[in-house]
Amino acid sequence: MGLMASSFVIMIAVALSNFIGKGIPGVASSYINILVGVGIAAIPVLNTIVPEFNDEVFMLLIIAPLLFLRVN
Repeated sequence: MGLMASSFVIMIAVALSNFIGKGIPGVASSYINILVGVGIAAIPVLNTIVPEFNDEVFMLLIIAPLLFLRVN
């Protein structure tokens, strides 16, 4: 259940940062992603939802989609 909640928080954060990035054309989206991530880490309620770093989850949720997009 923790993995599902963590994935949901991350997806919402990415959607929010993309929405903010379209509103601010002069700032790179990677900087906005970093700021949103720092904001999530600073909020205690959200910080307890996201579990500690797990390399298998990172490979599944981050690396695999990037490799898929690179091939296509």
